[in-house]
Amino acid sequence: MPIYDYICDDCGHEFERQQKMSDGPVKTCPECGKPVRRVIGAVAGFVRGTSTPCASSPSPCKQLGRCDKRSCEVLER
Repeated sequence: MPIYDYICDDCGHEFERQQKMSDGPVKTCPECGKPVRRVIGAVAGFVRGTSTPCASSPSPCKQLGRCDKRSCEVLER
């Protein structure tokens, strides 16, 4: 299942959700309840027996495993 990144423009909270492609986007921030937008990046994350997209192969930032940074597409800009 793909992992989608979201950001709240009101409070700045960033989070990700593992969702089916057929699921609708998350609409509200879990922190403040305001509207959020889905961040579209250059790298799509799919989970296949791992907990994060970076855990199965090198990411664009060359990080292996889980990291606490924003999604890798931010590092490519």
